[in-house]
Amino acid sequence: MERRKCQKQQGEAVERKKSQKSRQEERRRPQQSEDGKTAIDPNAFDHLIWEVELAQKVWEFLRDKKNPRYIKETAIRKIQTLATGDWHRGLSKRFVGSPCDIKLYETNLTKAGRILWERTVVFSPRLTSTEYEKMLESDDSTQIARYSEVIRVWDIVLDHSKVPHAIEVITQAVKGGQKCKIRKSLERIDKGKASRGTNESKNLSCCPAVFRVAQSAQHASNDMMLRQWCPPAVDEYRIMKMYSFTSMLVNAVLKDSQLEVEFPFRVTELEHAIINLQPEPPSSILLLGRSGTGKTTCCLYRMWTRFVRYWQNTSEGPCWIPRDSLFTHLEMAEEVTETHASIKKALPNMDHLHQIFVTRSPKLCAEVQRSFCNMVRGCQFAEEPLSQLDRPMPHRLQDVHQAQFPLFLTSRQLLLLLDASLPNPFFPREADGSLELNQGNKFSCNHPHRKKANRRGLVEKTKFDLRSEVTYEVFAKELWPCINKKKLKCHPSLVWTEITSFIKGSFEALHSETGFLSLEEYLDIGKKMAPNFSTDREEIYNIFKMYKHGNQQKNLFDEGDLVFHVYRRLCEFRRLEWAIHEFYVDETQDFTQAELSLLIQCAQDPNSLFLTGDTAQSIMRGVAFRFKDLKSLFYYANQSVKVQGKSSAVSVPKNVYHLTYNYRSHSGILNLAATVVDILGHFFPLSFDRLLPDQGLFDGPLPVILATSNVNNLPSLLQKSKNHEETSGIDFGADQVILVASASVKQQEKLAMFDKGIVMTIEEAKGLEFNDVLLYNFFKDSGAGNMWRVITGYKPGTIGDQQREHLEKTDLQWLCSTNPSRPLDFNPDEHKVLNSELKRLYTAITRARNNVWIFDEDEKTPLPMFELFCSNGLVEVAKPEDVKSESYTGFVKPSSPSEWKERAKYYTEKDSLEAAEKCAKLAADQEEKERIRAEKAAAEKRQQEEEQRAEKAAAVEKKEQARREEEAESAVFDLASSNVDTALETVAEGAWCGRSF
Repeated sequence: MERRKCQKQQGEAVERKKSQKSRQEERRRPQQSEDGKTAIDPNAFDHLIWEVELAQKVWEFLRDKKNPRYIKETAIRKIQTLATGDWHRGLSKRFVGSPCDIKLYETNLTKAGRILWERTVVFSPRLTSTEYEKMLESDDSTQIARYSEVIRVWDIVLDHSKVPHAIEVITQAVKGGQKCKIRKSLERIDKGKASRGTNESKNLSCCPAVFRVAQSAQHASNDMMLRQWCPPAVDEYRIMKMYSFTSMLVNAVLKDSQLEVEFPFRVTELEHAIINLQPEPPSSILLLGRSGTGKTTCCLYRMWTRFVRYWQNTSEGPCWIPRDSLFTHLEMAEEVTETHASIKKALPNMDHLHQIFVTRSPKLCAEVQRSFCNMVRGCQFAEEPLSQLDRPMPHRLQDVHQAQFPLFLTSRQLLLLLDASLPNPFFPREADGSLELNQGNKFSCNHPHRKKANRRGLVEKTKFDLRSEVTYEVFAKELWPCINKKKLKCHPSLVWTEITSFIKGSFEALHSETGFLSLEEYLDIGKKMAPNFSTDREEIYNIFKMYKHGNQQKNLFDEGDLVFHVYRRLCEFRRLEWAIHEFYVDETQDFTQAELSLLIQCAQDPNSLFLTGDTAQSIMRGVAFRFKDLKSLFYYANQSVKVQGKSSAVSVPKNVYHLTYNYRSHSGILNLAATVVDILGHFFPLSFDRLLPDQGLFDGPLPVILATSNVNNLPSLLQKSKNHEETSGIDFGADQVILVASASVKQQEKLAMFDKGIVMTIEEAKGLEFNDVLLYNFFKDSGAGNMWRVITGYKPGTIGDQQREHLEKTDLQWLCSTNPSRPLDFNPDEHKVLNSELKRLYTAITRARNNVWIFDEDEKTPLPMFELFCSNGLVEVAKPEDVKSESYTGFVKPSSPSEWKERAKYYTEKDSLEAAEKCAKLAADQEEKERIRAEKAAAEKRQQEEEQRAEKAAAVEKKEQARREEEAESAVFDLASSNVDTALETVAEGAWCGRSF
């Protein structure tokens, strides 16, 4: 059956190839334009003499349905001619009066329309050597990258009267970019051979000059022309994105599809090297960078680059990937059998490229999937994957269509998918792999303890529901009060981390027989890996035993049990009915070692993982992660894995690559964030990876501390109102956010003043960006309380010139008016919760692009941090009386209805429906509000139904527990009556029914 299915799929693929080849030949024929002029060859734009890049505004013009097609075709033709080097006077005219350092030109489009473009220099991927590993590792890497003159198309203006304004905007963008901190001096290396003049081809009159980064102006030879390079700026704090003018983009414009289409923007030489890196010997790639440094972009674009390369090769002929044996662990090798020989015979031998993107956050997963799908819609080589975009996702990997990859999954979705794709699932399944619903909507659990019970002839009656999973919330609210018998003075999140990351989530636990470490193994874990409870691990292990016993009694399970169960089943097979060639993991810091080990085991080539992360952003409860440990993980995998039918093994990555330029925030914000990271490194040096501070591309305003604890002063301070008693709603902007510590804070009545703004928790805001952030009562609502006093013992290093300049202007008198905070000696065992609180503070600060303002009603708790920030010139202070000053600007920047509507779209795409509904309301867009409300109501209804089913399941379980107790009492009576056999059978059945494992 499986063989016939595979043969049918391969036959269909051959037919699709014939049809696709026919369509491609049709596309290669010159297309007739509407105006009857020279037809456009849509495939002739990738190898022109001049590279062309487009500003965002030009790309939007070309895809705008309102602009006539003949105008777009004419613009494409003109740009193509320029890219051949034909710059005759009738086509290109230098602007008179433009700054001498900006080579700005215009090209006639219509009688009144103009194409505005610049002759400039940018990084050239096509001229740069493919020695990407050397670019990333060598001190001389700047000599490998090549820069080239290009045509940068800034704007297409149809009304000639608007040209002067467009020129002004372009000039401001170029001048603004000159303030960027990543300016480079370039030296020309083609020695003038490509200057304006005649060429071997009579059609070409100008060729681009080629440059490299100058080692120094002093060492540059006299005949080397030095030139300054800097990126253009979209505003005073951010650089502008540019798009390559490629055949793929032209095809999308000429296709004129109604679907949304995206293309990758141009990247820096460092990002280009990471995206295209092929390590030797082959190994997985580890990429580390702070928030806003482009990690997700590199992950997405690497995935996209390999996807396009594969399908482009496939369009030119059959291109299938051989299915190979999976890696089998040494300790499991002797246990592997040929039980599933029939499955093995039915396996197809070839697959298309199977990629999977996985992350913990559903919002991030949805965002990356949307971007990738939009790029697929613009790719002329991806017709087969495009036809599968709307195909429903099957429940098993073996049922996923060959062209349905790549898959975009959360870690939970991947676990459930793997569980359904292997025999003997953790949760019983229907024939199609979907979850099987039993009485009370509970799931039977297939677990080793159940097998033992069955071998003893006992009837398994235990049922499980996904709602019966122990999450951190369940652990903290329901289990912790019961199992913390000795009343340990530690936060439950820290104990939860020990259990989920080490006792059950470590590599060693995954390879144990039980799925968790013994006490001896737990005690042997190094202090650097698990620093929180190095001196009282026996107490923590006793708590774990009570936790485990409680789970068994209440029929609960946690994610570690599911990971262990899937992993053990996966190790039983040399070959499977499916193959995964590449994994792309974003926000790796949110994964345990066990989960990452599972991915290594799943990959057909375990050297094909691409993992990105930032341990300073690790605010996921229960996960302790460092990239240093990740390298160790690959080492352990290398030691314990052998290859079945392969010549290579798991390689340990040689390097962890770093991204240092921050594209989101400016230096004013980043200096404050870096100080928070420094505090983390001082008190918790083993809890995250130390990096050089990420660099902002521009200077910017310092974060602001509001020197008041009176919430009634907020409206006047935020709105620059002189009426201190004003309590009406504050008109926030669409790109501003109020961040609070928890969901319960959002429900407080006094937050009614924020009704005209967006309020989020820090966890909800993770992965989102805002122009301005107001951090509200973070310290007051922090779980650390007076632990912040240990900050008084922290002595920072030297401060920069910008901080010193602001320090001289900072008024510290308001701090002196408050009683100084008493010092508190740091105790690594008692003050561990500060670790997570500092990471949450870092995450909150780095959500902002432009401004961070901090307000707290608690005068004493934040004082140590405020003193540190102020004394080091990291912040400015705004007092209530400052609103009278003409120089005081306030915080709020009201938005128009159209801006609120656009922001509603942003939040919808990010799956933040509550914020999207609020934006639609503030935009007075009733139709959009109702649409979002309906979508939100549907999600809430599903949640309520799950909760109701959980309540019913709990009621059924309560009755079942009562039945077991009654049977136990009956067993005692049977013993008294000498019915020993019956009593033992009843007691045994009752014991196993009361256990989940």
